[in-house]
Amino acid sequence: MLNAKKTVTLTIVFLLVLLAFASTIHFAKATTYNYYLQGPFWMNGSIAGSNTVVCHLLWANFTATTETLVSTGTGYTILSLTSSVLLYQMTWNASSAQNYTALIDFNGYVPNPYSGIEFINIYIPDPTLPSFQYTFSVTDFYGMKNAYLRMSINNATGTDSGINQEVSLDSAGVPTFVMTQYYTYTLTFVCDQGSYSQLFTAENTLANTLVVLAGSFPQANVTSPTATVERINATLIGIDYVDPSNSTSALSILITHLSGMDTINDYSNSIASNATTILWNAASSGISYNVNVSATISGVQYVWALIADESIGTNPFLGAFDWLGVNTQTLPHVQTGWPAGMTSAQIAEIAGACIVMLFLCIGSFRSAGACCMLSWIIFGILLYMGWMGVITPYTIPEFAFSGFIGILIMLDEAKQTARET
Repeated sequence: MLNAKKTVTLTIVFLLVLLAFASTIHFAKATTYNYYLQGPFWMNGSIAGSNTVVCHLLWANFTATTETLVSTGTGYTILSLTSSVLLYQMTWNASSAQNYTALIDFNGYVPNPYSGIEFINIYIPDPTLPSFQYTFSVTDFYGMKNAYLRMSINNATGTDSGINQEVSLDSAGVPTFVMTQYYTYTLTFVCDQGSYSQLFTAENTLANTLVVLAGSFPQANVTSPTATVERINATLIGIDYVDPSNSTSALSILITHLSGMDTINDYSNSIASNATTILWNAASSGISYNVNVSATISGVQYVWALIADESIGTNPFLGAFDWLGVNTQTLPHVQTGWPAGMTSAQIAEIAGACIVMLFLCIGSFRSAGACCMLSWIIFGILLYMGWMGVITPYTIPEFAFSGFIGILIMLDEAKQTARET
């Protein structure tokens, strides 16, 4: 009898412990991803006549499948795909006549979190219209990470264009898209820092260059407007303006340069935009340009006075210390990190200044003149290399004056040595 009670008690205790563990266990629910393939469509959004398109799908577990879409002129195919793994990549023959292949790198994103479905429209060029492969060489001044270039069609009339083609910039050095000539497209850079779009009209130039400026991606949790300028090369200047509050009512951009005592107006533009990028390709080599950006935001006027330097060298420390904070040249002024007024280019000159100071301090008080001349020579070398800022009309007189002071110190030191002997 006693053993029976012990058995019942132990059984009850075991069941209670098992129930307690069971209450803390969350059984993993299998995740499914839903994709809808639709099409084919012409690049103006209409049904692609009577056509058959074979799509090759590569999934995240490297399983390959094939799906066929057929259009009849009055209807098109809608395929529903459900998978426990994400879709990684898809290719299809965009033009049988010219053997063009279209590609979507899916960037590892999950289908729409609200509907749980990702609609993918398949577009092909109309064979009666001129279509070509357009290449895009990307110049990145921002430093994008895990970057993709996405193409969307602006001419779509009957359907949502969504992602038409997308290429990873890490795997493809020069992305290539199949486009119908004279259609307008939206090219979007998608990376870990955000996304940035610009319009592109496919014209006669098949090889194109896209520039991502340093200010293309607005910083998180930043509501103040920003304007940046980049001297991309001797003739090309890039200007980027972003207003995260979307409250810009007027925006004007003026580019000027000095010719002696005169100010020459080179470019001006007035628009109403909360985000714009301007590439001015009429600069002259060897000339520094002043870029004035003025914006009216909620009745408040902001002014940026920026400089597009023409430097004969490149400072390798440019941007290396920007993580400590940079100044935004605005009125009202926005300052973070460094003393007021220091730009990213001026911050990069600190490394060169430290090198000059090092040569200035290696001697003793008896060799001050020699140290001054040595540091002056080092300063000239760094100035020529572009480590000490751009050479302006004032740089050479100031540099010559500093050398003159160094010569005076050496002469004074020589006289003192002569009197002692």
